Amino acid sequence: TSMCMNEGVLFCTIKEPAFKIWYATDIDAENVGNISSNSGYISLEDELGDARKIVAFNESVFVFRDYGISKINYVKNEATVSQVYLSNTKIFTNTVNVCGNVIIFMTKDGLYSFNGVKVTKTSVDIRDMLTDNNDSAVASSLGNNYMLALKLDFKDDKTVLCEEGTHVNNAIVIVDITDYSYQIIRGVDVQSLLPIKTEVFEKMIVTFNSG
Repeated sequence: TSMCMNEGVLFCTIKEPAFKIWYATDIDAENVGNISSNSGYISLEDELGDARKIVAFNESVFVFRDYGISKINYVKNEATVSQVYLSNTKIFTNTVNVCGNVIIFMTKDGLYSFNGVKVTKTSVDIRDMLTDNNDSAVASSLGNNYMLALKLDFKDDKTVLCEEGTHVNNAIVIVDITDYSYQIIRGVDVQSLLPIKTEVFEKMIVTFNSG
């Protein structure tokens, strides 16, 4: 399940059926089930696939789906949807993250950026190392740094740290979106990334799949 707020309207996806987006304007914080009549849902039954992640960005709402991006337009208590982007390969929606003035996400073809209008393939050159199974890839961002945990095939005979045993992911790619320079840290099996921001510091909390 994914949700966001935009201009006083709550939008959310649900696991089943995954092709529907629910929305509501008036929600009782003390009784979540008490939703006003200004609510409803949109069915996304087209070739882009199921709705996986919903993001408020640049005063708009975008739905990242298995094979594309849709935009939700909400006017006078009615929501409509339009296609923004169709992908030739699967989008790993747990890698979708707002970073600076763009949204970064990964497909089986590499890393892409989305500015609210146009999708552009980045210069981060990891395509040849991507494995077929990256459903456990996750991402987050801190400042202008996009951090992606995933499984890469380094195409050598080496085993580094977590690669010596059972692992889900084996690398972190850190991308500076100001110039798309990047570094790869190998041998870490990351499960989740959580940014912590206070008035004093900014840190990324990392959890691991294995010790």
